[in-house]
Amino acid sequence: MPISVTGINVMRSDNMRGFTLIEILVVLVIMGLLAATVVLTMGGDKAPLADQAHRFAARASMAAQESIVTGMPMGLTVSDEGYTFYRFSGGAWMELKGDRYFGQEAWSREGTVSVLRDGNRLNRVTVDRSTPFQPTVIFDTTGISTPFIVSFMEDRVHYAVSGDGRGKVLVKAHEDS
Repeated sequence: MPISVTGINVMRSDNMRGFTLIEILVVLVIMGLLAATVVLTMGGDKAPLADQAHRFAARASMAAQESIVTGMPMGLTVSDEGYTFYRFSGGAWMELKGDRYFGQEAWSREGTVSVLRDGNRLNRVTVDRSTPFQPTVIFDTTGISTPFIVSFMEDRVHYAVSGDGRGKVLVKAHEDS
């Protein structure tokens, strides 16, 4: 019978009930991934602006969770045309082409999209061949991410998808009067 350093029996007895912290965390991660899967499979190619903002937020949040679960950093590059996910593997950023959940996605033609990273507006993604490629947003394996705001605007409606730097992604909507 195994006994801990303190001399307490660490074997579970039949009268002990409940779940361990690890069991609860695994269930929560699985539920989060399932919820993100449901959100990602909804909608069509020409989604309204709100759906587009929520879909982007769900995919960015899922990338943050994926980096923690797999232990491999995830990246996200946002441009005027759409967004692309990357995974850091073998010392380089690899685009996730054809991936069901993290494949490249183009913006619908409704409204305009602008990107702020670290408080600076990014109009176009430029590639400097003299330095190694690095995504616009990086989701680290510890849950830390690059702070960002992606704004979706159409007429008087505005949706802001923001990453707070701790892996949390939020959508805020407001209408101009």
